[in-house]
Amino acid sequence: MREGQNLSPQFADYLTMLIRLFNSALQNPDTFRLQIQLNPNNSSDLFFNQILPYKQLQMLGCHFELLKEETVYRHIKYRHQLSLIHLEQMQAKLATVCKTIKEKNPSLIHHICKEVQNMRPYGQ
Repeated sequence: MREGQNLSPQFADYLTMLIRLFNSALQNPDTFRLQIQLNPNNSSDLFFNQILPYKQLQMLGCHFELLKEETVYRHIKYRHQLSLIHLEQMQAKLATVCKTIKEKNPSLIHHICKEVQNMRPYGQ
């Protein structure tokens, strides 16, 4: 793909470049546009376009092919298990912090719980 599009970044910088292009498209929707093209052979192409005053410049094009269902399932299962591990780690850290606060200043926990109960859900 790199030779076909005459790309100059190193492969190690490829992910950083993709993230930068996605962020640019999100932050400046009037200047950058993402276009996805679904092909009849179960593949798709994603194009990063920059809109200039008198033309549209294609920054990068990515080709995607459909994987086997088993591969997608394994990837989803891996990501889900990774998320559960992170959740367990965060809950363990929270329990440790709460235990330390209870030992050092029990009234602070009571005050925090009262404030949390008085909070409104986000966006209301």
